[in-house]
Amino acid sequence: MTTNNFVAAIIGYGSIGHTHSRGYLADSRVKRLAVASPQPKPEENADPRLVSYSSNIEMLETERPEAVSICVPHDRHLPVSQEVARYGVGRGGSVRYVLLEKPMAMNEPEAIEAEAALEEAGIRLMLAHSLRFCTPFRRLAEMLNAPGAPLGQPLLLLGNYLMYKDYRVYPEWKRKAAQAGGGVLLRDGIHILDAILRSAGSEPVEVWGHSALLANEAEVEDTFLGGIRFANGALAQLNYSNVGRADNQISLIVHTPLATLKANLEQLQVWTQAVANGVSLPPASTHPEGVTEPAQGDLWMNQMAHFIDCVAQNLQPEVTGADGRLVIKVIDRLYEAARQGRHLAI
Repeated sequence: MTTNNFVAAIIGYGSIGHTHSRGYLADSRVKRLAVASPQPKPEENADPRLVSYSSNIEMLETERPEAVSICVPHDRHLPVSQEVARYGVGRGGSVRYVLLEKPMAMNEPEAIEAEAALEEAGIRLMLAHSLRFCTPFRRLAEMLNAPGAPLGQPLLLLGNYLMYKDYRVYPEWKRKAAQAGGGVLLRDGIHILDAILRSAGSEPVEVWGHSALLANEAEVEDTFLGGIRFANGALAQLNYSNVGRADNQISLIVHTPLATLKANLEQLQVWTQAVANGVSLPPASTHPEGVTEPAQGDLWMNQMAHFIDCVAQNLQPEVTGADGRLVIKVIDRLYEAARQGRHLAI
């Protein structure tokens, strides 16, 4: 079954809701876009396809969307997912697909509950783990997961999310533990953690960590340092912080017995050349055995295009509820390890 013209909807219209809106309105297969939010009417109202509501229920019942983006504060992910599920095709409604912003929920039990509600309603769930659609990170995972593992199994994975953020400019809910659920780990580092879990080649079995609020006034952390041990012996290091004022780093570096791979928002680099002890290789583009691939397209638009393809062609989304649950499960254990100050099994 294909659907070349369908109604889409967005619940919640903060900054990320605007991003989803741009993706929907850039695609001619979306014949109408309904936005439900207490925020003022969207400025994209110049587009005749866009309509706005203050009530989720009124929007779902009036517009009968086939696809819904959920872009509300973290503590609302579960109740809004359950609300949308009542309008799923499996219950006589219209909704076939949901794109749920990260994190999937506040914790693993809530994530399980949200997934079950949508599945029982006949709705296919996609998680908005947007770094999956940044081509350098995508290609890194593809290379490491290639049949026969030509680059070898990961030994050490170094994940960085280092970006200055002044929490005073955030909406208040992002500073509140009861609504946000966490800080840099749950809000930002989740992207790098998902990339690590996708690339490690094995299940995580142990975690450790330290959480700190160093430079902001909030109930959630602005810095999280931690690690993961995998069943295959690989180790991952997590460096997440919003306090540095220079040299933003959103990257994943993976060392295998045969190569070093580095993905960031701009490019993927792969080094396979053997070196002597203590020698540091120059950029991968400068030697014949190196690989450099620049990023292709905008990761946010790539994500929305994939979701719209799934809706239009009745496809299974790439980032499933199982992916979202695993990330939340590991985050839960990382926070608990930080609270207890010790290593914990997963």
